[in-house]
Amino acid sequence: LLAAGRKLGAMILTSEKPHEFSDREKRVFASLAPQIAIAIQNKSLLEAAQNRARREKILREITAQVRSSNDVDTILQIAAEQVGRAFGRPAFVALESAQKQNE
Repeated sequence: LLAAGRKLGAMILTSEKPHEFSDREKRVFASLAPQIAIAIQNKSLLEAAQNRARREKILREITAQVRSSNDVDTILQIAAEQVGRAFGRPAFVALESAQKQNE
């Protein structure tokens, strides 16, 4: 299966009984292959667009929340929560005070 010059897979035809496909059957299957490849490619493109839209939404949410605060700790906490939500994993920020860093 080819779409836009890219190999997407193969269409394998089998039969439960010994069977030699007729020329007509071969033509039908051959005419279906490009349509199947385009459908697969379209699904892949749709999923990629949906993923991009999700990432953009998360970035907009983080930006809006970060802009609403002047406190660095709050900003970092918001960013960690949103990143964790985006990846479906817990995320946290550990901060050291400047005084502790100088010790």
